[in-house]
Amino acid sequence: MLDTQVSLSGGVLTLTATRLSESTEESPSEPKAPIWYNSGAVFAKEQILINDQFPEYDIEGEFRTQTGLGIWPAFWTTGIAPNWPPESDILEYVGDSTNLFNTWTKEAGENDPAERYELSGHDPGTWHRYRLWMEKDGDDVILDYYFDYGENDGWKVTHRGVGWAGIPQYLIMNLQMGSWASQIDKNDPLWSRQPGPSGNTTFQARNVWVGRTRNW
Repeated sequence: MLDTQVSLSGGVLTLTATRLSESTEESPSEPKAPIWYNSGAVFAKEQILINDQFPEYDIEGEFRTQTGLGIWPAFWTTGIAPNWPPESDILEYVGDSTNLFNTWTKEAGENDPAERYELSGHDPGTWHRYRLWMEKDGDDVILDYYFDYGENDGWKVTHRGVGWAGIPQYLIMNLQMGSWASQIDKNDPLWSRQPGPSGNTTFQARNVWVGRTRNW
């Protein structure tokens, strides 16, 4: 992830992933896949913290992205180390054109989302609005996911973030490439080359909004 792969023009934020001519290093994180792309990521300056002072958050934006084998764009929240979960995937395409609304909670296994809603039948390459409404409920957080909010309401599913209240989270937009989105594992002969698009791949955002309510 390099800042040179992030650009802003005309109110549109663009993350660009560029295929390298060769791979000279591997990811430090499991599954330690060979790195075949330079790409970009951005973090919100302030963290998400749902508590009695700020019990509700509204996160939304318009996005369009290329999808397909090897492409893994995401707009998401995640607990700040060492706290994981929580994690909420507001936009996530992993190697195909199905968006995943995922909610990972303390009741989930390390590799299994507690709740998942798959959304298909749309073109991710055109502008769509994605929204997450978060509301404190005791020690938990209720999460309402919306798609194309404002057009026939847009609500899709409600999840529960178990034990999320009071845990700070990052808000991230990033464009990962290869690895899980390549649908291959370390035993596959193609592992060393991490199949994916040649040239440039883009993930774009506009009209991103984060708001919260306050109890005085």
